[in-house]
Amino acid sequence: MNTLFYDRLPMVFTFSWLIFTRTYLTTIESIVYIAISFYSLYHWKRSYDLTLYCAIQLSMIIFWFLNIKCGMLLPVLFYTIAKICEDMDKQIYAFTGHQISGHTLKHISSGLALFVMPSIFIR
Repeated sequence: MNTLFYDRLPMVFTFSWLIFTRTYLTTIESIVYIAISFYSLYHWKRSYDLTLYCAIQLSMIIFWFLNIKCGMLLPVLFYTIAKICEDMDKQIYAFTGHQISGHTLKHISSGLALFVMPSIFIR
């Protein structure tokens, strides 16, 4: 269970960073959203309930699609692929003949989401 916390922590950093840098939210709204994102991970670690964590991620994906800025299509696409790979971990592992897992592809894809993001330091 402890390793899952550290597995999900970079995902929280990724979607929080994308929300903060590439949306129409004010700075205060972004900070509140980021705080709730990190709280969702803390809540999961204490209660083993992923509901808030999943709701935050789903809301983030919906929010991106509603407030998308130029150049954000690829990051959103890669992050969505990461979520699909995470959900289909066992099926991907079986499909690839136990060579690569969906978990591994999730990390690669979410990393690519940040890599392909244009002008991440321009708000």
